[in-house]
Amino acid sequence: STQSTGSSGINAEYGEGDVETDVEMSEISVVEAKYNNVFCYTGVGEGYVGTADTTEYGVKCMNWNNVPSMPDYNPNHNHCRSFGKGHKQPYCFIDGDSDPRAVSCTVPRCVWNVDCKARADGVGYVGDVSTTAGGFTCQNWSSNFPHPHGYNVGDHNKCRNPDATADDIWCFTTNLFKRSDYCSVRTCDLKERKFDYESPDEY
Repeated sequence: STQSTGSSGINAEYGEGDVETDVEMSEISVVEAKYNNVFCYTGVGEGYVGTADTTEYGVKCMNWNNVPSMPDYNPNHNHCRSFGKGHKQPYCFIDGDSDPRAVSCTVPRCVWNVDCKARADGVGYVGDVSTTAGGFTCQNWSSNFPHPHGYNVGDHNKCRNPDATADDIWCFTTNLFKRSDYCSVRTCDLKERKFDYESPDEY
């Protein structure tokens, strides 16, 4: 494998054949969903697998194996991660006055999956569209009415491709006679494929 460092300073390893020939590994050209959570994060960062290891204060993260409040997570590294629990972006622990404390990391947010889709199938999309292409209002993912389901996507009704098996983003609808429908969101053009270092707001 080869290691690349983008202008964001975030390192990532990638194997031969992972990207198209002559495509530079940079924060502009790497927009496939499999890199979304390497150079930047989507959602609140639960899927982030990059190697960023520095907090917003410039302090190096401590090894997760040494975090007493998370005894079941022992990856033997100090890379930023997110497990939800009130955090809106990847974080890590640093030495505190008495116990290690959680601090947000300097991992940028992938913004190309907010106003548009990086991929045609919408995997990674975290935008706000909540009406289907057919004009139906989306059902809240945390609700089982009017259509029961087993997805755990969050407390919102935004279009998603949660298990990456559909051809496009979709949602269950609030119409009793229409279980689900695809949503219409344009694909990003190159100039929109960028990072955002600002602290995230509510999604």
